[in-house]
Parts: sequence; C-alpha cells; structure tokens
Amino acid sequence: MTAIDLTHAPLLDVYEHLKCDENGLTSDEAAQRLERFKLNSPQQRRSRIIRQFLGFLWNPISWTFQVSAVGLLVLSSGSHRPPDWPSFLGSIVLLCINCALGVFAERRAFGAVTSLISVPFPAIPVRIKRDGVWSEYTDALGIVPGDIIRLDGQDIVPANCRVVAGSSWISDSGDPNSHTHRDLGAQLYQGWKISSGRSEAIVIYRSSNHTPPPSPATGQLHGVVAQIGTFCLSIIAIFLVMELLALYAGFHYTYHRGVNALFVLLIGSIPIALPTGVSVILSISIADLARRGVFTTRVAAVAELAGVTVLCVEPAAALTEDREVVSNIRTYGPFDKAEVLLMSTYAHSKMSPTSPSSQWGEYYGQGPMGHDDIDIVHFQPLSIVGGPMQVTYRTKGSTQLKRVAKGMFGHIVNMSTRNRSNALDDQLEADVEEFSTRGLGSVGLAYEELEGDDPTAEGNGFEVIGLLGFSCPLRENTEQAVAELRRMGIEMKIVSRNQLSIAKETGRRIGLGDTMFPGRVFKEGNLDARILEANGFAGLFPEHTQQLLRRLQHMGHFCAMIGKGTSTSALPLSAADVSITVNSVSVLGDLVTTQPCLPKIVEAICNSRQIFQRLRACFIYSCAITIRTTLCFSLVAFIYKIDFPPFMMLLIALTTNLATLTLCADRAVARGKPSKWNLKEIFGYSAVYGVYMALSTILFLHASKTNFFHQKFNLTLSSDPPTRNNQLNTLIYLQVTQISHAVIFVLRSERFSFSHRPSVVVLGVFSVAQTTSSIIASYGNWQFARIHAVGAGWIGLVWVWNLIWFIPLDFVKLGVRLALKN
Repeated sequence: MTAIDLTHAPLLDVYEHLKCDENGLTSDEAAQRLERFKLNSPQQRRSRIIRQFLGFLWNPISWTFQVSAVGLLVLSSGSHRPPDWPSFLGSIVLLCINCALGVFAERRAFGAVTSLISVPFPAIPVRIKRDGVWSEYTDALGIVPGDIIRLDGQDIVPANCRVVAGSSWISDSGDPNSHTHRDLGAQLYQGWKISSGRSEAIVIYRSSNHTPPPSPATGQLHGVVAQIGTFCLSIIAIFLVMELLALYAGFHYTYHRGVNALFVLLIGSIPIALPTGVSVILSISIADLARRGVFTTRVAAVAELAGVTVLCVEPAAALTEDREVVSNIRTYGPFDKAEVLLMSTYAHSKMSPTSPSSQWGEYYGQGPMGHDDIDIVHFQPLSIVGGPMQVTYRTKGSTQLKRVAKGMFGHIVNMSTRNRSNALDDQLEADVEEFSTRGLGSVGLAYEELEGDDPTAEGNGFEVIGLLGFSCPLRENTEQAVAELRRMGIEMKIVSRNQLSIAKETGRRIGLGDTMFPGRVFKEGNLDARILEANGFAGLFPEHTQQLLRRLQHMGHFCAMIGKGTSTSALPLSAADVSITVNSVSVLGDLVTTQPCLPKIVEAICNSRQIFQRLRACFIYSCAITIRTTLCFSLVAFIYKIDFPPFMMLLIALTTNLATLTLCADRAVARGKPSKWNLKEIFGYSAVYGVYMALSTILFLHASKTNFFHQKFNLTLSSDPPTRNNQLNTLIYLQVTQISHAVIFVLRSERFSFSHRPSVVVLGVFSVAQTTSSIIASYGNWQFARIHAVGAGWIGLVWVWNLIWFIPLDFVKLGVRLALKN
C-alpha cells in the first residue's frame, strides 16, 4: 500500500490505510499488530554488533594506531629483511581486543537498560474499543495503530492519534494560558494531557517504549576527550619529528634502524585504550543508573551531572506526591464537613485514574470510579467554556435528582444564586486567604436539586456548601535529600507555578527555607542579587524559569533542572546544562526518572561524581603514559643508542591498556563538592607522572650499563654483546611495565594511595600482568623480539627499584596539587 501522511490525510483514508473502522480492531487483529513491536531479528542484531565494533575503530586515535601498524609492516621490510609480522599482528590483536571489550561493555550495559526499560514508567490508563465494545481503563502498553481510544478530562494521551469524534481541550500543566481546543480530525500527540471534554481518537503511531536509547556522548565530555586526544597526538608528533631529525640527521641511522625506533615511539605512546575506556566507564554507569530507576538519553550528561552547582526543581516533579490531600474543610450550607467531603468525591466519580484528585474517593473506602450508594445519570467534565465539573446523581432508593458542582473558588461563587450574599463573599475570600497563607489550595463546592427526570435540566439554583483546602504531601525522604544536597555543595531552588504562599510552605516543609519571590521580580532590577538570595520563586511562567537559568549560568553556575517533562517545561529544560524529567512521555530530558523522587536524583549525582573520578584517572593515566613513552624512549635512543624491539613495546602497550580499562571498574570515591573538568590539572599531573616514570627508567638503565649493580649486588649481564643488548631490552621491558602499571594506584585516588582500597579487578589484573611480565623476563629467549632471559636476582632488583620509586609518588602527587592551587 502506498505510504500516506496519517497526520494530515482525510480520516477515511486513515481508516483504509490502517485497515480498521469506527468500531476499532478485533482482539485477534490487535494481537497480531502487537507482535510487530517485538525485538529485531538476530540478523539485524548481528549487523548492529559489526557496526558497533567498527565504530570503535573510527576515531583519530585509532586511525593513528592503524596507520602505525600498517606502516610498521610495510616500512620494516626490504634489504633482504622480512616484514615484522609479529609486531603487525600483535598491533591488530591489541586493536581488536580494545574494540571487543568496548562492544562487550556497551552491549552488556545497554542490554541491562533495555530489560529494565521495557516498562519504565507507571502504566498510562486508557479505554480501548475492541470488538466494538469499550473496555474499562487498562494499560496503554497494549494499544496498537488502528485502535480507537476514548479520552476524557485528566487523561494522558498514550500515543499519537487523530480525533474521530467529540472534542477536547488540551493542557500540559494546568496553566490556563496553555489550553488549546482539538476537534474532529485534529492530531493529539503522545504525552499531552486532556484538561476537559471527551473525544474518541484513532491511534496512528505507537512508540515501543517511552525512552529512546542513549545518544552519543556530546557536550562538555566530548570536548574534553577531543582536547586530550589532541594533546597526546601533538606530543607524539613533536617527539617523532625530534627523533626523526636526531636519528637520521644527527646519528646517521640506517633506514631500517630509524624506522624501528620511530615505530617503538608510536606503538607505545598512542593512547589506544582511551576511547574504549571512556565508553566502558559510561556504559557501566548508564546500566547502574538504570537499575536505580534513572534512564539516560544523552550519554555525556552522566558525567556532566557531577559539575552541577545549582539544582532547580519543580515541586510536583520531585518534592510532592501527585495526589491531593484534603487538609481543611469549611461549610456554608445545610451539610456538615463529612457530607461536604462525600459530595466532593461524587464530583470525581467519573475522573480518570491519572487525576491527582481522583484519590479523594479513598476517604470513604471507594475507588475513584464510582460509589455504591448513588447512581450517576449525567457527568459534565471540567471545561474551559462550561466551567466547573458537575455530576448529576440520585441516591439509590430515591427518585430525587441532585447535582454537585466543583471547581475554582471564583467559578463556584459566580454560579451560586441561592445563598449568595456580601457577607458570604467576604467570608469565602477570608477563608481562601487563610488557606493560602497556610500553603493550601482551595476548591469550592456547590449543590442544587432538580425537578423531574431530565438530568440535563436546570435545577433550583446552586448554593455554596463548602470550601476544601488541600495540599500535596511530601514524598518520602525529601527532607533528607535536601540536606544531602546542601552537604554536597549544591544549592537547590524551587521553581513553582503555584501561589507564593504555597511555595513558601513547601520550602519550609522540606527544610530548604522560605526566602521566595514572586515571578514579577524578573521584570525588576537587581535581579542577580535576588536570585542568589532566594530559595525559590513562585508564579513563574516558562520564560521566567529560562531567564533564571540563564542568569545563573552567566554568574558561573552549572545548572540542572528537574521538571515534569510537559511541553510547557520544554523551554526551561532546554536552557539547563543538564535536564531531568520525571515520568515523561512527551518532553524527554538528558536523564529520565521512573519515580518523581528527589533521593533518586541525589543518588544519580553521587554516581556521576564517581564516574567523573574514574574518567579523570583514565585521562591522567593516558596522558602520563604518552609523555613517559615519548620522553623515555627518545632519551634511550639519543643517549644509549639502544634499539628497543617494537614487539616488546607492544606488550608494554597491552599492559597499559589493561591498566586503563581496569580503572573503569575501580572503586571511585566521589568528591564532596561539584566537580568540573580542569585540563590544566590533568595535563599538570600527567606531565609530572610521565617525567617521573621516564627518569626512573633512564637512571635504572644507566645503573645497569655501568658497574653499579655489579658492585652493590654482584649482578652482571652477559659478556656477549648481542646477548647483553637483548638482556637490557628484557630489563627495560620489565621495569617500564611494572612502574607504568603501578602508577594507577597513586593517580586513582586524591588521597594517599594506601588509604583508598582499589577494586578486586584492579588488584587482580595487576597481579596477573606483572607475574606474566616476570615470567617472560625469566624464560623469554625470543630472537624475533630481541630479548634474552635474566636471572632471578635481576628480576628481584627490578621489583625493589620500582618499589623505591613508587613510594614517593604520593608525596609527588600532593606537591603537584599544592603547586596547582597556588
């Protein structure tokens, strides 16, 4: 069938294209269509794995390493010398190991996210017409294109659809200015909220889940990784040029000997594990957040959350529950408080289960969908045009028709005629003001009786019978979460559309404070001072919240915002550095939580700060290894004219890559204050570590080539020059491998290394890798790699030498920190 635009096509064409009619689908047709939303085939999944694997090869660092491997194979041959196949194949294996580990970590993490996200949010209730019969409210996950659904006031639109009967008013947040009218043929979008009216609609598009897969790591983190990659490649390029000029122009090396030295520098200094390490860290963290009920739509936001200094929160999104509790009742007619409250539940008998007020019926042990003691004969939902909701009913066993109206205080007063008086008006205004000062919202209730049996006829006139003061209870552990945010160095601000008094009361209840200002201050001067002073703002429009975030960012703050994810929240959420939405099916933030609970966000921030520490350690280590390799092996070539074998450098690179990847699963300790990227700090630490490690190698090599170790420990090398050179290669390999791997225990912690226990993975990989390197040094007589075994005395000496150099590293780290502060 020819594709058509279902959003604008005539309804008859929509019915024909979706193969349905005004009676909806049959149960069998719906079941068949639901099958189409299952996971893709195994062939498609294999195709995605291949693309994902190749994606790890598609970055400047990998390109440089690939060129190095091919260049080593091509340029090392000639003059009756075979190509260096072991080094080439080892380079390819190392590259494939990095890619495979990255793919494995990502697929494992995102697989966990997919399993958790299958039903990520509380079910959206909807009424569906199947087999020509309307169902009661059921889970919207079962709807498919072609279904006919009914939408009443307070319903959430569960999928993109077109109105086929009736009409509705749409609102995202209860803001009177946001209501729009949708009638026959109009499109309704997933996540919209029906404020009033009743309509039937045909589903034209169904999303298989509410949260898309995480998008690539763009933003601050992407820029930091790019700058670190540029830094490392620039260092490599500088030393390559220096070595090229020195070896060929200065020392007159032969072609193959110079090529060998250049590729040693390239293979060992390219931070091939950096892209993989970043990906693995973020993948693991995304899966961990998903298990906590926080899903990621922008990967970089996982790390950026660590730098948040100001958190703006919509109360309904994270502080208060999405239900209204009656806290006070005032009566003005013939009914007492219990009767007034009971009548208020009658008015909600036909409300959608998604309405916050639908739970009022639970006061009398009734569900929100009806009462056993009455028969409802007519219901008028809340309407922008028609005013308050009205329910016409008769008590069982009676023929008398009665009507209750419920709505905003002003509407109820205006429609009342029987007991209206100036004194009553003054009393109502005083009671509303009193409720307001106590942080309570107000709802009025009116009552009339009807003559005859016509439920739509006018009654004997409404009279005001009660005023209900209600509030939304705090969510569990909100006060503790606010205190924890303050301890973490994050300033929290309430951004509310409610009255100022309600916002102040919320601030007092959560322990934040009641220094609140109305939205009109955004039109006045001296705004920055008030923003810094305020605990929050009330009566805000979206543009006010956007302006608040812009001003905070201008003052140097890194801002996050928690919102409901409605379309009216889109403007301020887009202005935040990190946006967080709650139970959203419309506007998705960088992070989406399944529960509107502030403690979940606090956990996410703590997790983000741990991620930041892992990434920071990974960056410093990668840069330090680049500096160490380029400096150390350039000096080895310049000073001692030693031709270190490329294959052994490849083994060193394998060890450093494994060390980088173990940092992904390390025990990281979150900072007690917001963290931000400081490239000066990263490059400063890495330069000191790199020079320090290079110095340890140069001095060890100097002592090995002289009689120092022979005089002190009676250790000697072979008298045969080729064997002696191969033994020196073995000792350089062992010393460089050990000190390069050991430095991660220092840089992974901002305190003394012994005070922060590493993970089992870090310790296990270190033990296995260094045991293997010692075995290679003991038994490795590999002519192709130009190494020769050394005795146990030499191996023990290398361990002791590296231990002596390792111990002062903590003090070196503290010295660098002090220098950077000053």
